[in-house]
Amino acid sequence: MSLSNNRQYLWRYVPAIILGAVLYVLWKGLYVNHETNKTQDMPFPTFSLNDVVHPDKNVTADNLKNQVSIVHVWASWCGICVKEHDEWVRIKQKWDFPLVGVIYRDDATKIKEILNKKGDPYQFVLDDKSGSLGLDLGLVGTPETFIVDNKGVIRYHHLGPIKLSQFENDFLPIIEKLKNEQV
Repeated sequence: MSLSNNRQYLWRYVPAIILGAVLYVLWKGLYVNHETNKTQDMPFPTFSLNDVVHPDKNVTADNLKNQVSIVHVWASWCGICVKEHDEWVRIKQKWDFPLVGVIYRDDATKIKEILNKKGDPYQFVLDDKSGSLGLDLGLVGTPETFIVDNKGVIRYHHLGPIKLSQFENDFLPIIEKLKNEQV
């Protein structure tokens, strides 16, 4: 077999190898880990934002202290977030805990429409119109959810939407553990 025949023989397999590599990368992308520890054990960023529902009310990071809180970042322009909102309403009906919504780079009027139509599970709905809090949190996208301990430290960070069963299995044990630590 000559050298040119070997090259022709090898080039037959190059497209299959490239296709295999592309398919592998796409397949791996389907299984994104929704947990992240990049912000874990980081103090929740300082902020001072108005409440969308009560615009005269100013909320700061101090409002998150002395209790275990969940901070959920979402937006009306995020289709998954709007769909997920029903889950948060169900979760909040089943369990009582401080839930803070952060509206990321959005129009307060659209958020109020969603809250009036679907229900408002939030203690506060923070208007992060400029996106500064989102940037300080290192958001990758929306929705993202954080569990913050009673000292204002992020103890858990979840990327993407959640379901009721996922909240029960993943979030509740962490919340209960943190509540027991503060006693």
